[in-house]
Amino acid sequence: MAEKILVPLDRSEYAEQVVPFVGEFAKAGGFQVTLLSIIDPEDLDITETAGEGELAARDTGTSDGGTGMNMAHRGTGGITGMAWMAPIGSPSDLSADEAGALDEANRSTTEYLLSVEKKLEKMGVQTETRLGFGNADIEIAEEAIKSGATMIAMSARSNMFWERGMLGSTTNRVIAASPMPVIVFKPMEGLAKAVSVNPDTIVIAVDGSAESEACVDPAVKLAGKIGAKVALVHVLSRDRGRRREHAESYLKQLKERIGGEVETSVAAGHVDDEVILYADQFDHPMIAVAEHGGISVRRWLRGSATDKIIRNAGYPVLVIPNAN
Repeated sequence: MAEKILVPLDRSEYAEQVVPFVGEFAKAGGFQVTLLSIIDPEDLDITETAGEGELAARDTGTSDGGTGMNMAHRGTGGITGMAWMAPIGSPSDLSADEAGALDEANRSTTEYLLSVEKKLEKMGVQTETRLGFGNADIEIAEEAIKSGATMIAMSARSNMFWERGMLGSTTNRVIAASPMPVIVFKPMEGLAKAVSVNPDTIVIAVDGSAESEACVDPAVKLAGKIGAKVALVHVLSRDRGRRREHAESYLKQLKERIGGEVETSVAAGHVDDEVILYADQFDHPMIAVAEHGGISVRRWLRGSATDKIIRNAGYPVLVIPNAN
């Protein structure tokens, strides 16, 4: 069975910029794609409640185009037709106005997801759609697990970068909560064509620690699936004494462990700047970093460096959780 990529979409053009990239990436790696939208109760002025009731059980769909609750729809190669029911996790105790608002949100969101699904299916990508209900920060990671996804791909909000100098809160929380790798990037003006090309090289950032190496094996495996080269970069804070020799020896051992054709580079300076400069040497790179780790990794991968890499690179960044 093909592995799945979960793609969260909020119906904005900005978030949708990840779709062309995902299409090319999924084709190259033989991935299926699950498109997900979360209906936020705050947007509808609805109080989220638990339990199953009349709304969750009733069939609100009609054959003549009436509104309904689409929980899941499988596209090419999947189940035909629509399953009309309440979005996953939606409350049952709603007033008539609240139920109507939820119906309308479901209808418009479903239409949107199906329009994106058609774009991917035209590219030859097997796609399905899912709706959730609740807080996006929580629901995205949970739906990824429920849908059987092995990866999440999403855009980072531009305004959050500039206002806070960090990742958008939803993206940051999904990365922190996800037990699976997250591909995230900040689309930039004029880069639509660049991000729609499958990566030719995965640049893996390591710092010599076992924690940072958590991203090596998953990134190498992914490179094999999509037909990309592997490149290792080790950034030193200062290039003095025998530090470079130690770094070069470390990369040589790591390269031998990986096997095959692997490029390596040792640089000195700010980690985010040097990783991006190295990635710039390749036509269509993806940068891979570890999300958790020891003191050194938290300093530059879990913290500002990852944020800055995604903000400034314009390339997809693969953030891989450390299971340790």
